[in-house]
Amino acid sequence: RLEVVSKFMAGFHAGAKFADVEVRGGQTVECPWMMLGGVGTAVVPADALSTLNGAIPGDVLVLTKPLGVRAAVNAHQWLHKSPERLKYQSLSESSIRDAYSQACIQMASHNLVAATFLKEFNAHASTDVTGFGIIGHADNLAKAQNVPVHFIIDTFPMIPYTDIICKSFPNANGFNMFDGLAAETSGGLLIAFNPSDAPGYIEKLKEFGITAHIVGHVEKSPNNESDALLNPKGVKTIMDNGFALLHERPEL
Repeated sequence: RLEVVSKFMAGFHAGAKFADVEVRGGQTVECPWMMLGGVGTAVVPADALSTLNGAIPGDVLVLTKPLGVRAAVNAHQWLHKSPERLKYQSLSESSIRDAYSQACIQMASHNLVAATFLKEFNAHASTDVTGFGIIGHADNLAKAQNVPVHFIIDTFPMIPYTDIICKSFPNANGFNMFDGLAAETSGGLLIAFNPSDAPGYIEKLKEFGITAHIVGHVEKSPNNESDALLNPKGVKTIMDNGFALLHERPEL
């Protein structure tokens, strides 16, 4: 136990150091599960902040990490704990392990780089995609805008093989993935850009091994109510295994 806890804490400190953050203080309490977390506090000049509520009709939406972490992690657990749940899967064990490996890389990766360049490329609004899924967080962000808008999601970049995992469920929609409601852990940023700024931002992230994608657009709301929805004409899924783990803090 001492060895595991020591490594657990060392990893937390390494992550904080990567983000140029100091860890000060802490407490330990009894819990049935092993958990470690913290609260970040910062003071920055007002003009260094990226806006949250400036999305306008005509903007495009960019996502900086592919979706599918929950499917990848659960399928990997089933290999060991519930192999009967994999009987309808057409995937090999190695494919499931590949998906899990990609999910781990993403979960271990900061949004530091993606966030650093928001201001440079004039991001209009941004949020992270975590427990509510891409649609849930897009909906929350849409409702925070200064003008009534619809955020239309038309593309799901996904960790390879996770689409197959989700389609293997009896309803062909495991974890509500294709409704845009599958929870993500350490998900990417969802960002609204002017269409002329998005390509430059995407190219900049490629320099750091991050493959971002345009996943939707912003429309004017005809009824003065803001929300997010899937494109009624259909949502395209694309496979993305181009996410690289940065082992050292890059020069930004």
